[in-house]
Amino acid sequence: KGYPLIIFDVWAVQPLIDESKEIAKQAHRAHEFMGYALQVLIVLHIAGSLKHLLIDRDNTLYRILPLKRVKKEG
Repeated sequence: KGYPLIIFDVWAVQPLIDESKEIAKQAHRAHEFMGYALQVLIVLHIAGSLKHLLIDRDNTLYRILPLKRVKKEG
């Protein structure tokens, strides 16, 4: 059988399927795809925040940051 899943060095969940090179290959591909997808989503999120800051010039970025914005007097 395959390897147990150890959670927090406390619990061991027994493997549900036998060890398989084909399943390992598919899991690796899925894991790799999800990693790239997450990177793309992070870049798009940063690009959206920069758009709001530099192009739209609205206060969206300042509303979500924990920084205080200095108000102009006058």
